[in-house]
Amino acid sequence: MTKRYIFIIILCFVVCTGCSESKNNENIKPDEVNIKTEIDKTEKVDVETEYATMKVLNKQDYSYITSKNDEIISNDLNDRVPDFMDVVSFRKVIDDENIYFYLEMKDIPDTFVINQEGIFSNLMEYCWRINFDTNLDGITEYDTTISHEKFWENGKDTASVNIEDATFNNIVWQHGVNTGYVISEFTFDVDNHMLIYHVEKGNDDNLLSITEDTPFHILIEYNNKDYYLYEMIPK
Repeated sequence: MTKRYIFIIILCFVVCTGCSESKNNENIKPDEVNIKTEIDKTEKVDVETEYATMKVLNKQDYSYITSKNDEIISNDLNDRVPDFMDVVSFRKVIDDENIYFYLEMKDIPDTFVINQEGIFSNLMEYCWRINFDTNLDGITEYDTTISHEKFWENGKDTASVNIEDATFNNIVWQHGVNTGYVISEFTFDVDNHMLIYHVEKGNDDNLLSITEDTPFHILIEYNNKDYYLYEMIPK
C-alpha cells in the first residue's frame, strides 16, 4: 500500500507541473515568441567584411564582346564592389575620326583618396579602362587600351580629389607581348554618374584600326592596403 501511495503522489506532482507550464506558455503572446526567436537568430549572425579581395587576373580570364554604335547595354549590378566600380550600362560611338565611350556607374563619389597608406610604389590605385582587341586574337596582347587611371606615387601625400583631378591620367596604351607604351591622351568628362571618353583617331595611326565592329572588354580596378577589387565586362 505504501508504494502505491508514493506512486500516486509522484504522478500527481508531474501532472500539476505540466499544467503549470502549459498555463505559463498560454500567457506568452505569439508576438513575444517570434521576437525572442528573431533575437536569438540575430545574435548568431557574424558580421562579415564588406569586401573580399579578388584573385589577380590572368590572360585566360579575359573575353570580349561587340556592340553596335549607340547600342545601350545594361549590366547586372555587383554588390562585391563599391558603387564607383559598378557599371549600370555602357555604349559607344565609333566613326572614322572619333571614339566615344560612355560608362554609366552606379555612383561617383565627390572625392577619391589617392596615394593611400600601405600601398607600394607603382601600384594601380584606380582604373576605368576599355580594351579593344584590334588584332582580333582574343587575348590582351596587342590590344589598344583607353584608360582613366591613377597610380600610387612615391613621395606624395595622401589626399582626397575628385575623379576629374589632374592627378588621374587619361591615356591610350598600345600593348605588345608583356609590354606597352602610351600612344595618345584623350578627353575625359563626367556627367552625373556617366564617364565619357573621347579619343581623336588622328592622334595615332594605331587608333585607326578601332572600328564599330572591334571586340572590346571593360575592366575597372581598385587597390588599397586591404584588398584588390575589379569589375570586368564581360565576366
